[in-house]
Amino acid sequence: MARKLTKSRLAVKTVLIFVWILLSIYSTSILVGKLAQEYFLKEENVNIFSNSFTNNSSNTTTSLELNIISESLFFILLFLGNRLFFHVKIKIATRRFAWGLIYVLPLGIFLIGNVIQALNTLINKQIDQNKIILALVFSVIVGIAEEFAFRGLILGNLLTYHKKSLFYYFSAILIQGFFFGGLHLVNLDRQTFSVTFTQIIYASAIGIIFGVVYEKSGSIVITILAHALIDGLAFIADPTAIMKKSLETLPSSTYVVMAGILLFIIAYEALTILLANKAKMDKIWQ
Repeated sequence: MARKLTKSRLAVKTVLIFVWILLSIYSTSILVGKLAQEYFLKEENVNIFSNSFTNNSSNTTTSLELNIISESLFFILLFLGNRLFFHVKIKIATRRFAWGLIYVLPLGIFLIGNVIQALNTLINKQIDQNKIILALVFSVIVGIAEEFAFRGLILGNLLTYHKKSLFYYFSAILIQGFFFGGLHLVNLDRQTFSVTFTQIIYASAIGIIFGVVYEKSGSIVITILAHALIDGLAFIADPTAIMKKSLETLPSSTYVVMAGILLFIIAYEALTILLANKAKMDKIWQ
């Protein structure tokens, strides 16, 4: 039934899925935040939303635990929304799984810095092992939830269109990538627009790569693992990053660099998708 939808109806459905994603994020974060706030106010007289709490590195464990709960509830809402309303088929793995590992290689642009910082942290600083474990668990859950939302639901929904050209495959990846980048506007409540804008560009570029991988391999497992790896390395490099409030204003040169990376990734996508074998693409997404 979904494959017979017109482009306009698919567009409406895509927007509705994105709205569901936003509502799921806000509802779970508000619920977990309020319950935790009540607990801390009652037991320790601490407000978890105050700067004195979020800027204290000793509270990293608590923040990670709360975010694990929030992301788990977020995934549950996404799963229920898909089962009840959207009915988008999520592709777990196909015979082209190995090819997906090749298409994920451009992520090296983003991983190099994280790997160096993570190794530096592990070598030169003492980090609580429990915090590392929690950070890794959180990274996996974020990978599962966000990949289910954007590659699974949004991109998967767009690919149910029954008259897909190579340009349509290309456009679908761009759309879900920019949706993924736009999601990071929710961070405006804890950092400057300057920092948030660079995150949007960064996330859009990564989302495009993940879109290429999902389209070419038909496996969401690869994008989940890659997503978890990026976040896991970032949290190991700086375990307090998840709750830092950044008031920093970035130099204009940062925008130029990030824009250059985004254009490079779009060019990579164009070469990978527009020159692809359409018959093989259709076989995966028929």
